[in-house]
Amino acid sequence: MPRVREIHNVSVLHVGPETEVSLHLKLPGELTLEEAHAIASDVERAIHDSVEGVTAVQTHLEPLAEPGPGRAAPTTDTAGDAEAVRRIVRETTGSPPRRLRFLQTEEGLIAFLTLGLDPASPLSDAHAYASKIEEEIRRANGRQLLIETSSLPHYELTRRFYLKHGYEKACEQPDYYADGDHMVVFRKRLQEPEKKTAASKGHG
Repeated sequence: MPRVREIHNVSVLHVGPETEVSLHLKLPGELTLEEAHAIASDVERAIHDSVEGVTAVQTHLEPLAEPGPGRAAPTTDTAGDAEAVRRIVRETTGSPPRRLRFLQTEEGLIAFLTLGLDPASPLSDAHAYASKIEEEIRRANGRQLLIETSSLPHYELTRRFYLKHGYEKACEQPDYYADGDHMVVFRKRLQEPEKKTAASKGHG
């Protein structure tokens, strides 16, 4: 559906003989309320028309977070953080991360992490690895965890896995791996952001 950037929190409820569907839609933040509701109506109508037995569809609208400026963090400044993340991943999965890089953003230092797991691994094992890595990074005072994966159709279950376990889609880099193969980045906050307080001004 055009302009729908993400779908998550999908629930299917059976109420007697009726089936109701609830889902959250993330749309570009610059849309007007009227435009957003028109898109939601199109989604609801499409589900009604294509899924037999659905009697009601409820959509919840959310604005997609706007991308913020970022720059590559100097390796001299992130050497300690990189070693800590590599150690956590190696101790948890038995192998180092496939890719690890850091960006300096307005929200602070962010790490992009790609795990190299056996494709034949059970989904339950992948979930256990991810949960343990999250917990260990949290203990090491990590703020948020970002994981990247491919946009290709056979990675659909991977993307659903992250959305189901508390991640949100942060951004998408077109043609990152190859033409038509975009990098999709998911984010989970490990700590709540600090509240900024206005500095008091003295009078002299």
